[in-house]
Amino acid sequence: KNSASLWTTYAITPKLTIGGGAFYVDEVFGNVANSTYVPAYTRYDAMASYKLTKNVDLQLNVQNLTDKTYYDKAFSTHFANQAAGRTALLTTSVHF
Repeated sequence: KNSASLWTTYAITPKLTIGGGAFYVDEVFGNVANSTYVPAYTRYDAMASYKLTKNVDLQLNVQNLTDKTYYDKAFSTHFANQAAGRTALLTTSVHF
């Protein structure tokens, strides 16, 4: 039905930025009759990035901070997809 997200970042220093946000999804229905669904959920995420050099950034994102069990897809055959638990992603970006 409905979804919403809110995200913000804050530069602590010229090189270090942190951020966080929430992602809300209303009930997800698995069939056209809306008789099968998974419940609504809210997921909280966070990030921190650091500018190593003028051209290189390092960023850590953590999704599902609370490690909440939730389902993001419903199917008509009494099957639902369990979303990933807490997940950390470390990336390096090189700018030319």
